[in-house]
Amino acid sequence: MIRAIRELGRLYPNTELDKLPEGHLIIIELSSTGGTLQFDQVSIEEIDLEKIKNYLYKKGTPNGPNFSPTAIITEPEKTFDVKVIGWFRRIMKDFSGKPDLQNHLNYVKKIQDCLDQNSEKILSEIKNKISEYKKSRDHSFSITIKIDQKYIGEIQEFQELFKAFLSHSFSGKSFQEEALCSLCGKKGEVSGSVGVFKFYTLDKPGFIAGGFKEEFAWRNFPVCRDCQFHLESGRKYIEDNLVFNFYGLKYWIIPKFYLARNDDEKREILRTLASSSKNQTMQNRKRITSDQREILDILSQSQDYLGIDIIFIEQEKSAERILLHIEDIFPSRLRKIFEAKDKIDDIFSEVSDQRDFNLEALRLFFSKTDKSKREYDLNNYFLDIVAKIFRGGRVQIGFLLKFFMKSIRDEFIRDSTRKRFLQLTEDSLKLLLFLHFLEIVEFASDYNKNTNMGIFEGFFNKYSPVFDSPHKKALFLLGALTQLLLNVQMARGKIPPPFLKKLKSLKMSKKDVIALFPELKNKLFEYGVSYRKIEEECTRYFLESGDWNMSVDELNFYFVCGMNSAQQMKKIIEEDKQDGTQ
Repeated sequence: MIRAIRELGRLYPNTELDKLPEGHLIIIELSSTGGTLQFDQVSIEEIDLEKIKNYLYKKGTPNGPNFSPTAIITEPEKTFDVKVIGWFRRIMKDFSGKPDLQNHLNYVKKIQDCLDQNSEKILSEIKNKISEYKKSRDHSFSITIKIDQKYIGEIQEFQELFKAFLSHSFSGKSFQEEALCSLCGKKGEVSGSVGVFKFYTLDKPGFIAGGFKEEFAWRNFPVCRDCQFHLESGRKYIEDNLVFNFYGLKYWIIPKFYLARNDDEKREILRTLASSSKNQTMQNRKRITSDQREILDILSQSQDYLGIDIIFIEQEKSAERILLHIEDIFPSRLRKIFEAKDKIDDIFSEVSDQRDFNLEALRLFFSKTDKSKREYDLNNYFLDIVAKIFRGGRVQIGFLLKFFMKSIRDEFIRDSTRKRFLQLTEDSLKLLLFLHFLEIVEFASDYNKNTNMGIFEGFFNKYSPVFDSPHKKALFLLGALTQLLLNVQMARGKIPPPFLKKLKSLKMSKKDVIALFPELKNKLFEYGVSYRKIEEECTRYFLESGDWNMSVDELNFYFVCGMNSAQQMKKIIEEDKQDGTQ
């Protein structure tokens, strides 16, 4: 992963300064007279993107100064002290022993003294400017310094100190003059304080090799100046082009080139990916997430000389945490994923509400154990299944059905219209088939189909192998028959339908469903309604089942699948009657 990010930075080096956000720039104006500096005023102007070099803005650490005394204002007092005055303090501290910079240091010391002497007045004027401009509308404010009407980016002393600060930040507290870089293998100056990745930290002694001493931390991850620059550039390229949303989680796509390709070919591939992520209206693009910028379909059309890593990253204040790193995903695997998606869309094309299948179905079932919770406490399960989708693996059906039925039961109880409950049921069936097509779940059964095919066998074969045993088909038809009765009761003004109580909040046991069947038939008879074909086929499948056992979750899952397909079963009966009269 690290080498791939470095390669991106090598291909697209980031030589640009950071851009200030649109808004207004607070300027502390100083002037020189007879070798001394004096404070003139605090002025304000609109930020001009054409003046980026003049502003000389490049972000530093969150709790320290930037690489120049230009900063985005958060709190006026804090920004002025940490980002402006703090820059001068840091420069004087870190470079006081550098004779080649002595003239520059003398220059900035005069500026620092002037700012210190006038700090109260400067801060008061800064606040007044912000208050004045905030009256009309909300503004973003940044701050910088001008000396004799020149921006700091136009002053040589600031330019030189800016470069020196950048170079100094490379060495940090862990630095070695003659060592091998772990990335390029060249010998020279290396540092262990690589601040490119916030999930790599040396703030705890236990993380440091070489006697737990920070000055020896370079042994953990020795990186030369060039490679650090490429890593910074690579991360910048990823953040600008290859960061996507996966149902509330942020992930990076990191391209990796496995076979020899020249730099021009690599850049052309990367340009295609970057432009695809920005073009949300591309025709015929398929997606397995809701992110309109998703490029997995584009990647699936490549050959296996190009692969990707996918990294899910969580931001925790100023730190980052890797939630999941999926390595070496090839286009052939992505093609298999989209082929499975196509099969699902084709199977459900006539019966669903035309919602294309995507992995929102997975997130629906693996987000929170309780909807009232603030935290997504099922992320680990969710990401584990995502990893298997992209890399292969197995998931037990019983594990999935436990979470399917938890969500389905909650909606069954909560949703008076029961539309959401039926949608969830369809989503669970789609997801189960999708995972089966990817060989992540397996239906193991030695069931032999009855040679005397019933009128519903065509339907069951369409969803094969979910309905791989007679008792599953029987439960499915029993669910369909139950829903048809509920429809009759609701049509006659009984809302909620009384028979719902018999379903025990979808926690029925085998004993419960066996007892439910005759009650159901009697109730249909009382209403003068007959679905004889469904009753006959349901009875036949139960008789074929012999001695069967299922978990409560699995039993009720097949039952609710039948409830969701009640109208389809009714349609099959009607079509069969028409065929019989022709």
